[in-house]
Amino acid sequence: EWWQRRNQRRWCRAMVASELHYTSDNVAEALRRLADVSDRQGLPMPEAAGEAGDLAARWQEVMEAAAVSPDLDAASLEQLRAIYNFIEAVIISCGAPDSFEVYEVCFESLTKIGFTLPGVASKELLLKLLEDVH
Repeated sequence: EWWQRRNQRRWCRAMVASELHYTSDNVAEALRRLADVSDRQGLPMPEAAGEAGDLAARWQEVMEAAAVSPDLDAASLEQLRAIYNFIEAVIISCGAPDSFEVYEVCFESLTKIGFTLPGVASKELLLKLLEDVH
């Protein structure tokens, strides 16, 4: 019986992992949606957040560096940090608990980035963002 439970847990983990496999294109699409939603909502964004239109180019630079090494170089890490800063600014400037569309696209972007990038930097930036918006 324990053997069956163990195999069942392995199968469940494998199914979850296969369901959460995202590509760079999935992230790019989520970031496009994020830019569209934040523009459409007219959220008051701080200057330090950057421009929504820059997200695609920033993500492209991150992915080019990640293709070479999971440990991002300083320039691509800065681009990833700028993406996270933008998402954080969107979450904070939204402020209203009934803005599901905004929160959904923010957390979709964060989830897809986290599962797409293999290195530790993405996870560390995610944890920092969650601490900051909490």
